[in-house]
Formats: sequence, structure tokens, C-alpha cells
Amino acid sequence: MTGPEPTLSRASPEPLYRQLARHLEAAIERLAPGDRLDSEGQLSDRFGVSRITVRQAIEELARKQFVVRKQGKGTFVTKPAVQHDLRRLHGLLASLFAQSDAASTELLRYQLATPPPNRHPVPAPTNVSARPSASTNRSRRRREAPMA
Repeated sequence: MTGPEPTLSRASPEPLYRQLARHLEAAIERLAPGDRLDSEGQLSDRFGVSRITVRQAIEELARKQFVVRKQGKGTFVTKPAVQHDLRRLHGLLASLFAQSDAASTELLRYQLATPPPNRHPVPAPTNVSARPSASTNRSRRRREAPMA
């Protein structure tokens, strides 16, 4: 993580650790998953803040799942987590494709079949026009998406 370091504003109402976390988050976007961040001491010296401030910034990034801390080894960039917004009406597959170029789906089998006779008949809803002997489409798919 090299390059011109922004100065953290001590006069800002935003806490120093959040300013530092925002800068580190932008720097992480340029790193590959598995890359190691500088140590707390190095970051502390570079930005002119205490190690506690650096630790708080890294903890915030770990909560957001941008990094993972391994005791005695360091802090490492993680793969982006797959996110699915449950407040929007869309499928999981659409979310996966929107977040990753590596997501894929493959049609394994497609078959036109007659459903087996129902042993316990259930009255069909009145708003559906289905015939008991109607054929149905059956398909089987394999969906793959990179997971973090």
C-alpha cells in the first residue's frame, strides 16, 4: 500500500479512525484478495495516528468484511462477499450475475413429463385453468457463483 497519503483532518467532526478506514477501503479496492496490509505500527507511523486508531479502523473494515485478521500473521484483503438485498424483489441468480462475471448457469436436463397421479387430490384453485393430465416442463440446472 504505497502512494500519496491523504492527511487526516483532526478538525473534522468525523472520527480519525473512520477517516482512516475510508482511505484504507479505497486502497483495498486496488489490492487483490489475499494481499497483506501493512502492520498496525507501519500504518500508525505513516498516518501520524496512534495504534489504537489504526486498530479501530481495521476493526471497522473487518466488520464490513473487507479484511480478515489472522493473529500472528497480519491483516489480509478478503474476496468481496456476495450480497443479496432482501428488500428488493429479484432473484438470487440475478444478484449473483450482477456482482460477478464468474457466475454461471448451465441447463443439465430438460424434459416434458406427465405428473404422477395424485393420491390425495387437492381441489384446484378457481383462478387456475389446469387439466389433471396436462404435461409439465421439468428442468434441472447447475448454478455456480464464486463464494467468499
